[in-house]
Amino acid sequence: MVSTFASAAKTLIHQRSFLITASVTLAIGIGAATALFSTVDAVVLKPLPYPRAQDIYTVRTYYPNGRFTSGLVGVEELDGLKAYSDAVIRTAATLRSDVGLTVDDVTRQAVAFSVSEGFFEVFALPYSIGQGFTAGDHVLLAPRTVVISHRLWQSAFGGRSDVVGRTVSLSGHPGRVVAVAAPDFDVPAGTDLWLNMPLPPSGVGHVYEAYIRVKPGVTVESLRPRMAATMEALGRKYPDQEKDRAYRLVSLQDDLVGDLRAVLLIVFAATGLLLALAIANVTNLTLARGTGRTREIAIRAALGASRRRLVTLLVAESVLTAICGGVMGVTAAFVGTTLLLRAGAAHLPRLAEVSFDLRVLGFALIATTLTGVLVGIAPAVRMADTDIAALLNESGRSVRGSRKTRRLLGAFVIAEVAIAVALVAGAGRLIRSFDNLQRTDPGFDPRGVLAIDVLLPYSYNSIQRVDGWWREVERQLRASGATQVAAASALPLQHEWDTSTFVDIASQPGALPEKRPNGRLRRITPGFFSALGIRLHAGRAFSDTDNAAAPAVVIVNQAFVRRFLGSADPLGERFTGFGFVMIDGKPQRRDAAVVGVVNDVQYAGLGLAPEPTVYVPISQVPANRQTIVLTTPDGKPDRLIPQLRRALRNVDPAVPADLHPASALVSAALERQRVGMLLMTLFGIAALALSLVGVFGVISYVVAQRAGEMAVRQALGASRSHIFWLIGGHGGRLALSGAVIGLALAWWMGRLVSAYVFHVKPADPLILVTSAGLVSVAAACATLRPAWLAATRDARMGLRDS
Repeated sequence: MVSTFASAAKTLIHQRSFLITASVTLAIGIGAATALFSTVDAVVLKPLPYPRAQDIYTVRTYYPNGRFTSGLVGVEELDGLKAYSDAVIRTAATLRSDVGLTVDDVTRQAVAFSVSEGFFEVFALPYSIGQGFTAGDHVLLAPRTVVISHRLWQSAFGGRSDVVGRTVSLSGHPGRVVAVAAPDFDVPAGTDLWLNMPLPPSGVGHVYEAYIRVKPGVTVESLRPRMAATMEALGRKYPDQEKDRAYRLVSLQDDLVGDLRAVLLIVFAATGLLLALAIANVTNLTLARGTGRTREIAIRAALGASRRRLVTLLVAESVLTAICGGVMGVTAAFVGTTLLLRAGAAHLPRLAEVSFDLRVLGFALIATTLTGVLVGIAPAVRMADTDIAALLNESGRSVRGSRKTRRLLGAFVIAEVAIAVALVAGAGRLIRSFDNLQRTDPGFDPRGVLAIDVLLPYSYNSIQRVDGWWREVERQLRASGATQVAAASALPLQHEWDTSTFVDIASQPGALPEKRPNGRLRRITPGFFSALGIRLHAGRAFSDTDNAAAPAVVIVNQAFVRRFLGSADPLGERFTGFGFVMIDGKPQRRDAAVVGVVNDVQYAGLGLAPEPTVYVPISQVPANRQTIVLTTPDGKPDRLIPQLRRALRNVDPAVPADLHPASALVSAALERQRVGMLLMTLFGIAALALSLVGVFGVISYVVAQRAGEMAVRQALGASRSHIFWLIGGHGGRLALSGAVIGLALAWWMGRLVSAYVFHVKPADPLILVTSAGLVSVAAACATLRPAWLAATRDARMGLRDS
């Protein structure tokens, strides 16, 4: 065997042009497959770093009938799952509670979650240092205790071991550090610190994200009947919120990865096609090269080489060629993946964990070996079917099976063209989907807008203080060069901070509890709609007179009007008992008038249906977390960032602020689709190039094999144009056959991915026709030079060589 590979290596070294061409071709396929496997392995295949992570689920709720809900969980809903003691080990709830963390007199925003008792036990990872929360930390009025993330421990505290027991400032309130989480612990993703939280004894206020760990062997399906019964009982107790509601349990890994899984699997499947295209291409090259080696094979046979040894030699050459391609492909995959992560993809779920470890290298080795064997099969089969006596008797000028070889080469060309059409169509679908998403009107215009996330300390505990801070901030920012300044409790496409709300409409008394109108409650300042280009559909926007002492007012979006008001004039409606007013220091309910209707804004995500929304003035319903938006006369507010930071510090240096362009929100919302589109586009270009090379090689081979026939035709009077179109027609028929098969394959693949592309039909005529046309044109171009050479060749040379 060693001698066989040594002989194969010697042969390849003497045929460097073939080795380089074939190796580079295989490198494209193997490299793409390896790069995508490394990402799929990190995101989809590798288990999360928690013991029996497959038993951990996130808990959400929803209405199967489509009624709006935030999807979060209430205490009694979580208690209902906790009661399944034979199936559920632990449950826990979390509540986003970001704070301003002050360390060494520097205040920064920290992503914080308040967590219920048993939260860390759900995930069963030991702490890096410290003992964590105790049962006493989760009772009412317990002192604030903190578990910090390993990342924050290193960045803010220098990894000091004496951090446990240290008291830190959390938005002006003290908190004692009791532990540092494990390096791999990151739930919810991106959390800096976790705070102790007592849960109320009852209620179904949907404000919590929840997690459960089930016993080994317990499945979601086995829990469905019990969950339905639990929710039915809650529906009778709380008909306005719980009737017709259902649990939704999603594995922790699926919840973390989300739709990135689908994008990666689609692209990974495309790399399989690209690798198949590369294999077909190199197989064609090998077959064509093998025909030119008949004299060499004849000599080896004459010297005593058996048919088995000759076949083994051909396979060994293919394997060595694949190894060369594999080494180049893995190197290119490593470089390409590193560049992709540095370009911004690393912040997508789990992609930061991509590594070229033994699993990835093992995949590359298996792919390389199988590729080498597959490339060598066709030449080996051809050799097994060749009459060795004919080789010896005719010195390799004609061999039985050469017509069969041409037919086999033609079949490979058809396969190459078909696969190329499917790949180009796949790239077209993702490009079209991305373009459709980009063209979707989000309902706001982020261009030239700067967003500033701020978090007020707990000392801002009254409407008057929050309102006073805001007015001074607005004044200082305008003095620093801003023209429009406004704020909201949440921005579109940002983390969802706003809760949902139920309303009672005065013109619809006696509505069934389960039919009560509901939607998102969003708090904004005057000028917010104008600053973000949100169009007012009817009525008026909020003004400075809509303050805490004024009558309560609301603005609704068109989705709210369509769902709950129908043809009624929304400006004549009132929400009963919706607002609050302080009387003798006590809040009293009051009606709120609908004073305006605005166009829908896609807060949850591009391409998703807009949620029914109720806007209220921040001056009437204050918010300690706000995002300020501002514009400047030149449309370039980024240039004023230093002045704006100083202005905010002048108002209150204890208020941390993060500044970023509002346009980054839209860009971040498209990141997953952008990565998929980029990769598929590269694969589509590679497919076009490989199909062009493959067709060119086969047609060149056919021309060489039929040189004598072409010379005879010319001698009998055939014109050069006749010869040109004869060869070109052969290539055209192969390309046409491949294009037809490719269209069917592309349509079938379109049906498979239709749920993961935005407004792109499987039979989209533009995509199918364009992909088939591009590949067909590439194939036609590949036949031009061989056909021209055949037509212009001297007939006397052809007759002499034949």
